[in-house]
Amino acid sequence: MLLSYSKIISLPVVDLQNRIKVGTVSDIIIDKNSLKVAALIVNAGNFFWPKKTYVCWPDIVHVLKEAVVVTDENSANDLTDLPKIGRLISEKCYGLNQTVETESGKNIGRVFDYLIDSLSGHLAKIYVKNIFNERIIPVTKIIEFTGRKFIIKNDKTAIKSKSSSEPVTVAE
Repeated sequence: MLLSYSKIISLPVVDLQNRIKVGTVSDIIIDKNSLKVAALIVNAGNFFWPKKTYVCWPDIVHVLKEAVVVTDENSANDLTDLPKIGRLISEKCYGLNQTVETESGKNIGRVFDYLIDSLSGHLAKIYVKNIFNERIIPVTKIIEFTGRKFIIKNDKTAIKSKSSSEPVTVAE
């Protein structure tokens, strides 16, 4: 099942073993090499005592429309225990609003959402918009992700405008 970033954010994170809420998803960290979810940032505290914890992809049992299910309450870790996740955060490999450019440097727009395969955790598509239009870019067109920027192929086809079924030219 494909789920959008915007639908996953704010989902409750539930412990499968004890069937209790561990927290709420506040963001998604993407591994810049594999374009796969590396971890979820989870708000585990309350309004007066907020606490961020991190759930790595292998600890996630299911990502459903209603909740994210994790193996147990120990699935949520502090950042000090997860050096790779700390590096991805320092490289801004989370959230939205990344710039999207072609390999020749043409600015396409900014990411406003993306689709994630809920079974594998891989990105499937990114949704990009600029002042004039919105585009859906399949992950197969992505050459590189730096955290702040997606670089896509100089492909003249296969990138569809969200408002029509006609392919949109992304580079001359």
